[in-house]
Amino acid sequence: MLKHVIALSITLVFAIGNAGDGLAQDSEGPFARFPSVSPDGATVAFSFQGDIWTVPIDGGRATRLTVHEAYESYPRWSPDGREIAFVSDRYGSDDVFVMDADGGSLERLTHHSAPDVLGSWTPDGHLLFETRRTVTSGSMICVKGNTRG
Repeated sequence: MLKHVIALSITLVFAIGNAGDGLAQDSEGPFARFPSVSPDGATVAFSFQGDIWTVPIDGGRATRLTVHEAYESYPRWSPDGREIAFVSDRYGSDDVFVMDADGGSLERLTHHSAPDVLGSWTPDGHLLFETRRTVTSGSMICVKGNTRG
């Protein structure tokens, strides 16, 4: 397990370094956050510079899936690997979004001023997230996944 985590970390560092596309890197180097391995184990989704990216787990060129001035993080693969859920502050507070695994067809799933923290997908395609919408802080809520048909 430790060997796999180390290999994944090295893959992300080299993938971001090879991403190009005019990425500015500070003197400390690239920093990928919140990695999530696809269900088939072939791809890693992660957050870098406030956008969601993917890279083959064996290394290669990273692909930017979102390009937005908002901060996007915590990518989570759907159980079938066709979608990626993530959190974004595009509308002021952290909301849950879902998009196709290739970066297309984005949908906002939550619409509340309280911040939402993405948990995970259930095996049957629902999303669990934590919210502070209620008096009881830290309430877990389930939202229907695959709402796009």
